[in-house]
Amino acid sequence: MNKLMLRGVALFFLLVVAQEVAAKGWVGAEIPCVSGGWELEAGSICDWKNFVGAHYGQGQVIGMRTNTDNTGDDKAYVPVSGNFELKVYWCSLPKNMDTCSKSSGTLLISGGVVRLESSISLRDQLIITGNKTIKSPSQGGYCITLEDVNTGYEYKGNMGYGPDGRGKFCEDAHKLPVEPPKCTLNGGTDLDVQLGQLERGDIPVKSGTSSAMVTKDISVNCEGNIAYNANMKLEFTPISVSNEQVISTSTTGLGVAVLYNGRTVQPGQTFPLSYQPGIHTLTLGFEAVRDPAMAVADLKTGDFTANAVLVFTEQ
Repeated sequence: MNKLMLRGVALFFLLVVAQEVAAKGWVGAEIPCVSGGWELEAGSICDWKNFVGAHYGQGQVIGMRTNTDNTGDDKAYVPVSGNFELKVYWCSLPKNMDTCSKSSGTLLISGGVVRLESSISLRDQLIITGNKTIKSPSQGGYCITLEDVNTGYEYKGNMGYGPDGRGKFCEDAHKLPVEPPKCTLNGGTDLDVQLGQLERGDIPVKSGTSSAMVTKDISVNCEGNIAYNANMKLEFTPISVSNEQVISTSTTGLGVAVLYNGRTVQPGQTFPLSYQPGIHTLTLGFEAVRDPAMAVADLKTGDFTANAVLVFTEQ
């Protein structure tokens, strides 16, 4: 009886890739410092961070810029990837830069809605849609929040100065995470899939139809305190078997299909995944398939190998 003897047939390299962007966003008081303010200093901006109880005068220009960033943005991450809006609230005296809050203020200016990724710090993302300016309606102070437009939750970062280190952020907003979510796949090792010993005549010509499918549970260990969101895809050199693209092998006419949720994964096809902190399991199926254009007797016996890269792109 002619059989295909399979040992170490499929090696899958597991990669976690973070998306990268290069953009910024800043909000603050522009120079000059108008009269009527207190405890301010003029440099590249009209600043207050070295003083307590500072406030601005009426008509002070509050601006947003895309060519710089805010202190502390490298240690601030949104809790989930999605659409966010930077908001500036204005509070009239006796409120000041230390005491202004979103509950005591009124919306002065919006940075517009942008998409932010939870795996990338605010410093490396465009947090406003463009440059804007507006004049303050009275003496007083301002504070900022970053709102999740889907939930309505408003967040604050840590700038390292001012009350509680929050700087310009409103005190009555939720705290932003200080680090991105992190997940480890399969304990950080590659996945070695053994398909075992197969009879040539039993190898199907369409994926998902064989009783010899091998199922593998891949551990996904997520650290931190926020959700981990990613797109999963499989990269490989394909061959076409029954109108499906499967992983090519070292044996002509033979491929390996990878199944997720009962579907054969195609090259470049993405699947959105979301995990809460903790240990989870990603289940994949692996199955040898034969090109129906090749006769069973022409399929070479012996060992074969195949390889692919399973890529998680953080969102």
